[in-house]
Amino acid sequence: MTYLRNSVAEVNPFSPQITFTLRSGVSGVRDSDGVSMNSAVPWQTDGSGATVRYGRMRLEDTYGPETASLNMPLRTEYFQDGDYLLNTDDDCTVWDSSNATVSAPSQAGSSSGTLAGGSSGSDGILLQAPTSVPGAPDTGDATVSYDAPAWLEYDYDGDGSPDNPEATASFGLNRGHERVIYRKEVR
Repeated sequence: MTYLRNSVAEVNPFSPQITFTLRSGVSGVRDSDGVSMNSAVPWQTDGSGATVRYGRMRLEDTYGPETASLNMPLRTEYFQDGDYLLNTDDDCTVWDSSNATVSAPSQAGSSSGTLAGGSSGSDGILLQAPTSVPGAPDTGDATVSYDAPAWLEYDYDGDGSPDNPEATASFGLNRGHERVIYRKEVR
């Protein structure tokens, strides 16, 4: 059995209630010596312990100085009431930076892990500090695309087909010293 993901499958979480009818007769259930059932038997699965969710994976934009490597966090979310919420029940989705495609001026380093509570936390795809010119730090934005499992892809661009999650890492941005409360430029 499969759950078809398409544009109309974006529904709130639900517990599946599937009913099968085992038919009797020529086209019904038969064992190896040809004996079949006397009458049709309805059978319903117990979906009380399972919830089906329409989900997606998302990368979070990140920024930092051009002299340090950055971690780009990943998270899984599910659809509910027109919004996407963090899937805190996801403690099993694995990620590996080898599944990431990174544009210049950076490249993916070696990192991997398993989501906890739907998030990679402060870990994530390791993006190495850019060094296009040896010995000199470089600034700029790198676009990161992650090859997510098919069930976590999402139609991010609205063209009707699922896409891999994408985000931007900005090198050369620094929020400043943490001990400075206020700074004013005087001319």
